[in-house]
Amino acid sequence: MAKSKELIPDFMMDNPDDSFMFLMPTGYKPDLVEDIGNSYFRVIVQNLTKKELFETLMPPEVFFTHYRFHQSYKNGKIEKPRKKNNNILEGSISINTELDKDRYDVRLGDILGDKMIGRLIGWKYTYLDEAKEITCCLIDVESVKLIIPHYVIASYYYFRSTILREAALRCKIDDIFLQVECDPDNASIVLPYYVTEDDAPFIHRFLCQPDAIEAFERIGTYLLAYIKKYGTVKNVEEHLPIKAKFPQRGQFSISARYSSFYDESSKIHYGYVHEITNDNSEIGFTKLTTFYPGFNMVLDGEGLDNLPRVPVKNPANTTPRLKPDSGSKKYRQSTSRAKKKELCGSLKNVERSTEKLILEDFKGKLKILNEELSDDTVDQSGNDSKDGEKNNVRKCRISASGLELIDKIKEHTSNFDEFRQYMAYLETQKEIIQNLFVYDVQKMKTVINEENEKPNLSNTTFENSIPR
Repeated sequence: MAKSKELIPDFMMDNPDDSFMFLMPTGYKPDLVEDIGNSYFRVIVQNLTKKELFETLMPPEVFFTHYRFHQSYKNGKIEKPRKKNNNILEGSISINTELDKDRYDVRLGDILGDKMIGRLIGWKYTYLDEAKEITCCLIDVESVKLIIPHYVIASYYYFRSTILREAALRCKIDDIFLQVECDPDNASIVLPYYVTEDDAPFIHRFLCQPDAIEAFERIGTYLLAYIKKYGTVKNVEEHLPIKAKFPQRGQFSISARYSSFYDESSKIHYGYVHEITNDNSEIGFTKLTTFYPGFNMVLDGEGLDNLPRVPVKNPANTTPRLKPDSGSKKYRQSTSRAKKKELCGSLKNVERSTEKLILEDFKGKLKILNEELSDDTVDQSGNDSKDGEKNNVRKCRISASGLELIDKIKEHTSNFDEFRQYMAYLETQKEIIQNLFVYDVQKMKTVINEENEKPNLSNTTFENSIPR
């Protein structure tokens, strides 16, 4: 059985003697059918052995946990003879993220020429047009213009784990916590399940820090707005840019891996950041306790014998092969945790602890809002703060539901689990229901209208409708 921390892309396993290097992601491959949270990075990869470039799909969080850009790998492991990349510099950089829009949202092609971008993408122009569209921040650091791509910001701050990635892309952080206390001297968060001590502080940050809250919400709302604007599946899938903001405005330091350029014609020095490895941005508290339930639900067993059983398989063997295909819901989820060598600088002086709660303590941590009707007439605002406590203004959380915005993409149900569960239950009620016939899933052939890219239902046919 493979170790849980091993994740090896399928192209590496299929070519175990070749060396590969992830160069950069050029955008998202969005899941517009089932769940926008499933969206992957489109990543340019260089086969160093065969001197070839190709594009692959990768979950964004692996570039925080398992892999880094512009690093040579062989069969999932750093290639020791090429461990040191002489073209990559490492160091601490002081930055100020208080930027105007024309510095926060800049195309890479508007900063660097083709030759310099070519150096970043393997000295070939195969993906030059895609690389030019990468969105970046441009920050003046003494005499150097520092380029920080938005995918670097997203990978370090928002895609540190699958849980955070899905919440950010769905624009639904409310799904991953139960209760939060924002007191900086005694902060706490109650989670519905266990997460690592390194993840919990960042979930808390995105719930309590105003700049971080705004930046987190923009990750998902931007995607939905972009999809709405361009409408058709074809346009969105061809180019869905990665955009992200720093969760803190102001001055702080980052540790980074970067490349250095000098433009002879303009006499300008550039630095291009491939990866943020650490930072000391303000996390918002000096003490954090993470609570999660340490008890099992106990149900009254009466009547449970008649409930349908839905099999969930726990495979005996799991390979380290990481595929771009969707995972099946018939299997239990697995976990993969990679060890980081250093503590995040934002947590350096923070006292942290994780506690299990028994049921009674768990109930005590949760707060139920008792809604009382008042005669007040209030206006609305997009934010709230302690300074506005005396104002007759209520916060309005403005957002959108992804599938409602994607009005040109029809919902598609990929499985019939709930239906099967209900049918399985009805089959147990033989004294009440007789002659029940349950049909297998009917396959449908759908013809897409090229003019509006909608399914042509008049051409839909049904096959293999066989009773069981």
